[in-house]
Formats: sequence, structure tokens, C-alpha cells
Amino acid sequence: MMSELDPAVKNTKIYRNAIILAGSLTGLFSIIPFLNLLNIFFLFWFIAGGFFCIRQLQKNQIDLSLSETLLYSGLSGLLGGIIFSLTAIYSLISIPDEKFQSNLTRLARLMQSSEEDLAAILQAANLKKTFILSILIVAVLGIFAAACGGFIARLFRKKVQQTNDSNDE
Repeated sequence: MMSELDPAVKNTKIYRNAIILAGSLTGLFSIIPFLNLLNIFFLFWFIAGGFFCIRQLQKNQIDLSLSETLLYSGLSGLLGGIIFSLTAIYSLISIPDEKFQSNLTRLARLMQSSEEDLAAILQAANLKKTFILSILIVAVLGIFAAACGGFIARLFRKKVQQTNDSNDE
């Protein structure tokens, strides 16, 4: 038996681990109350997950092309989106309709909505379906946001390399 892994197998494990770790953290942070509010700002956790994925690969001295950067960071966003979507949809579906409407009523009162607004919100029979559609849209956009995060990490590495090269001269 070989004591060391074949380089291709080792690299595959590095890629897989970076994608799984970044995607899992993205999905987890996207569903935790209050932390998930950062996703309101341009899908922050997805961008951070894509950035983290590529930085993990760069730490292992893996030089990625632009297409590989977008692919691997996008895959971490896909995994994060799947985790986020499944958890959020399950949470939404598991809330009984009566409790869902009472929570909406409390929220509308906290926001000091008018009675007409409150009535319109409560009469929206497909509100849960709309929330589910919104969750799925966020998950799909998360793939692109993570790819942007990976691209930022790639640009960051290029900038650091240029700075180091100019200091060596």
C-alpha cells in the first residue's frame, strides 16, 4: 500500500473539503437568526463563503484559473444555498397556518402597519408559497454571489503577489 496519497486524489480532497466547509458555513450562517440579516446586504454570507473557499485552496498552494475560481466558489454557494433552502423551507412549512398568521399579525403591529395593510397581509393565501419562492431565488442568486466572492479572493491574491513581486525587485 502507498503511504502517501496520489497528488490528484489529494487535490480532489482539498477541493472537496474547501467546498464543503465553505458551503456548510454559508448555509449555517444564512439560517441563524440575526446573523442571517447580513444576507440582506448583497448576500453577504454567500460572498464570504465563496471568498473563504478560494482562500482555502490558495492556502494549499493551488493556483486556479478564473473559470476554476468561479466554478469552485459557485459550488460552495450551491451547497450553501441547498442547506439554507432546505432548512428555511422546512422551518416555514412546519409552522401551522394559525401560528403563521398570528406571527404576521404581531409583526405588522410592531411595524405599526395600518389596519388595511394588516388585512391585505393576512388575506394573502399564497404567502407561504411566496416565501418559498423567495428562498429559492436567494439560493440561486447565492451561487452567483459566491462566485463573486471567489473572484474577489482571486483578485486579492493577485494584488498580494504583485506587491510581493515589486518588493523583491
